Amino acid sequence: MRHAADGGTDLPPLYWRYFRTWVALGIPAFLAFVAIFWLMVAKPV
Repeated sequence: MRHAADGGTDLPPLYWRYFRTWVALGIPAFLAFVAIFWLMVAKPV
């Protein structure tokens, strides 16, 4: 990433693949965190 910034070039396609994977895994992880937090607060019977 620094090499692309220093050279003024585009980021490689592999970077964007990793970025999409990171987001695709991060969204369910965040929703799971919210669900666990809700279970702790609401304490459904």
